Amino acid sequence: MTYFSIIVPVYNVEKYLKTCINSLLIQTYSEFECILVDDGSTDGSNLICDSISKEDKRFKVIHKKNEGVSIARKTGIENSKGLYILFLDSDDKYNQTLLEKLFYKIQEQQPDLLIFGFKRITETDGCVIKEVIPSNTLSIKQLLTDQMELTFLLWNKCYKKNLFSEIDINQINGITFSEDSWLSFNLIYLSKKIIFLPFCGYNYLCRKTSVTQTMSYKNRIDYIKSISLLDNLYTEKKEEPEVLQKIKSKAKFAQINPDYDYSIKDFIIGCKIYNKNFLDVNKSTLKFAQTKLMKLYLVLIEYRLYIPAFILYKLRKRRKQK
Repeated sequence: MTYFSIIVPVYNVEKYLKTCINSLLIQTYSEFECILVDDGSTDGSNLICDSISKEDKRFKVIHKKNEGVSIARKTGIENSKGLYILFLDSDDKYNQTLLEKLFYKIQEQQPDLLIFGFKRITETDGCVIKEVIPSNTLSIKQLLTDQMELTFLLWNKCYKKNLFSEIDINQINGITFSEDSWLSFNLIYLSKKIIFLPFCGYNYLCRKTSVTQTMSYKNRIDYIKSISLLDNLYTEKKEEPEVLQKIKSKAKFAQINPDYDYSIKDFIIGCKIYNKNFLDVNKSTLKFAQTKLMKLYLVLIEYRLYIPAFILYKLRKRRKQK
């Protein structure tokens, strides 16, 4: 019996893929399958996939045309045989004991969903930017409202495979930014039993060139589409307004998050989207302002003083780089 199917979408990550695969090879629990979905790579990633699949029968490769990460994940799920599904981005890596810890928790409690912690690390020197660890006493409401950083992600969770048969993943086809959010929330709602592991199981590499580190116009539109899908989901589930309000506040803030890299053109586009698409969200966005500088930054954008806000953004970026 295969307990775990690990889905790894692969697209032009030749530089990082071997490190990702090695984090699976050194797992202290070895009964798993890994499905490498090559999404039309044009570098040497496809060759790395083929090589490991010949060396280790636990690794399977699916080569397909480039259609985006959502369809790549769907392809992996459809071809999986494990009782539980995990996702691993091809430039990230697992903690060596992750699968072992998950296995024993599953044996003890048979949950539908397990949620574990993660680290964000720099590409240049591997320094930890942030570590997020769930409490094992966390309630579902706390997860949805106060621990959204754990909620929005797909790769810090282990899912019972049968949950996916109750979701139409096709709804997020073509969305390449924040597509995780809608799927993750759906899976949380479908899970009758959720277990939290106060353990860092995932290392997320912060790359400047990755989709999640940039805010192009398409990414902004995808974000709005994702929030629209979430809005429909919450209406369907009759969720408390407080939950949706917090999600929209987070989405609003993401449009002008100073941790992203922007040109002045993209910055102004984001500011306009910020002020146009989330008018039902009150000033709760200001709660993200942990300093006076950040509060000033948000107020300038609220009052459409975009150029002064951009100058402040550049000063903040320069200060952080020192």
